[in-house]
Amino acid sequence: MKNSDPNNIPHSDPKMVTPYTHQTQQGPTKDWVEAEHDIGSPAGGAISTAEDLVKFADALRSGKLVSKATFEKMVQSHGKPSFGGDYGYAMEIEKMYGETVVGHGGGFPGVNTHLYLILGSNYTVVTLANQDPPAADFASQRVLSMVVEKAKQEK
Repeated sequence: MKNSDPNNIPHSDPKMVTPYTHQTQQGPTKDWVEAEHDIGSPAGGAISTAEDLVKFADALRSGKLVSKATFEKMVQSHGKPSFGGDYGYAMEIEKMYGETVVGHGGGFPGVNTHLYLILGSNYTVVTLANQDPPAADFASQRVLSMVVEKAKQEK
């Protein structure tokens, strides 16, 4: 994962996207404006690429990052969050077409992302958006449903 960073030191890179938001200090606006560049914190703000997030998902599945037993515990429900669904250890858990999909997302004005792993398959869906949340969720739902259906058919 050579293109990922905790983003805890302000820097710029010509390969980084510009975040756009409808939020301003004066309140919401209908126009897109460049968002403040977030600095990473324990709550998030790291930067990455889709390719690196797929590598991260592969490392979770294969036991390279955590043991397979630990990953199994991560993807089991350990509670119900206020936003609905199930939650494991750092993993949102949902059922789609009878298949289990796990992952996590996040956002900040001007950036939004979601990582989905379809359990029982090698499929991963990564959505990165340089717009306000829930842009990544909206963008990924159709793709995710098609990939889950494909994984289901391959069983």
